[in-house]
Amino acid sequence: MAGSLRAAALLAPSAVTLGLGVWQLRRRGVKEALLEERAGLLAREPRPLREAVADAAAAGGGGGGGGGGGGGGAPPGAEFTPVVCRGVVDEDASLRVGPRARSEMGITKNGGLVVSPLRLEGGGSALVLRGWAPDTWQASEAPPTPGEAPGGGGGGGGGGGGLGGRSSWFGRAAEAPAEGRAQTVRGMLRRGERPGPYTPKNDPERGQWFFVDPPAMARALGLPEDAPLVEIIREPPPAPGGGEAKRRPPTPMEILALRTGAAPAQDRSYPAPRGPEDLLEFPVMPRDHLNYAATWLTLSAAVGVMALRFLSGRGAGGAPRPPAGGGGGFFPVNPCAPPPRRAA
Repeated sequence: MAGSLRAAALLAPSAVTLGLGVWQLRRRGVKEALLEERAGLLAREPRPLREAVADAAAAGGGGGGGGGGGGGGAPPGAEFTPVVCRGVVDEDASLRVGPRARSEMGITKNGGLVVSPLRLEGGGSALVLRGWAPDTWQASEAPPTPGEAPGGGGGGGGGGGGLGGRSSWFGRAAEAPAEGRAQTVRGMLRRGERPGPYTPKNDPERGQWFFVDPPAMARALGLPEDAPLVEIIREPPPAPGGGEAKRRPPTPMEILALRTGAAPAQDRSYPAPRGPEDLLEFPVMPRDHLNYAATWLTLSAAVGVMALRFLSGRGAGGAPRPPAGGGGGFFPVNPCAPPPRRAA
């Protein structure tokens, strides 16, 4: 009985690390599937916002939940769907989400995300996540929002007008876009952010937002709670002469993480939206899971071999076996011992 307990205690670390290695391999497969699915969604042509939300709501049986709960953001199954709509971005009513520090050419800047209400043509409203801006940035300094095309005739936001009562964010009257200020906004549907265990709670009354919560933000801006959230996506700047787009040098951390091939040149206009390459990155990528799995499996093999060697050196009763060449001790030969003397 004592020998069985001893064997189980010695082999348990090897079994635990083996399980962790297998779990990391499974997580790697899950991440690869998510990246493939997300890349396929981002490669689609943008759909009219009304049509995308209505189809997703009909397929999912209702509106989606935002990152912090409630019914805002993207409906289930519609996140990362490229959409296009047309309306007026109310920059003066923008909300700041932060603090979110950002490194630009080795210099850390404090800032946050900018979320603005969008008054859609034909009635209705939406939230637009326009990107990151430093704390010193003011809305009056903003150029045309990236992902927006000023002027021109109708975007996708005017489609799908016969939705009836399917979604209150279309059914409720909204401020009519001012003539000449309407813009075509291109982006993708998002469901907001899930706060971490140490993320403070949002305080709408004091205007403090620590994570993107579409329902709460919509209430604070006087919009319907189920207003969708559209994140603007940066389009790579065209290279001079029609060649390959200019890319910035990788940072030291990107070199250490072997992420040196997807860094477009940074522009200095704010708010700065994320690019498609940023949406295909996780804090832990599949190659990281592979490295973790190799570490755990190697540790499991090493600990298991040591445990088996220790157990093989003991007899059935748990006592150390005498070495084959005689003498005592666990090791058969002591390399530091002097040679035995011969009798005269």
